Amino acid sequence: MRRGEGRSQRRQSMICFRQTTGFLLLLPLFIATDLVTGEGAGPQKPIWIDVRTAGEFEAAHIEGVINIPHSIIGEKIESVTKDRKATIYLHCRSGGRAGVALNTLKKMGYTNVVNIGGFEDAKKKWAQKK
Repeated sequence: MRRGEGRSQRRQSMICFRQTTGFLLLLPLFIATDLVTGEGAGPQKPIWIDVRTAGEFEAAHIEGVINIPHSIIGEKIESVTKDRKATIYLHCRSGGRAGVALNTLKKMGYTNVVNIGGFEDAKKKWAQKK
């Protein structure tokens, strides 16, 4: 790849942030954008989503997992991540609704989505990540 392509091709404009000390911090725009979007910060942690209903989630869930019912995941996923390459783990009670949610996300362009299966499977996988 030639110099000037890819990330270095971004506009090198400067952006200012006024700190509480009264000093101005000047950062190249691409660095400031990375700080906001999380891009360039290295690998992101996988996103875990329980696609069961809110009632099922309230009755029992894995601490730290996000609840977005499968029926509205297409509407709500961008509030969690807009990164189409993010690793997303889905689960429900038995794996069926997670499969529906996986298909929805794939159609939207998310490329790294995994159906963990049921709730018990997800608890085991969650425990392994620690």
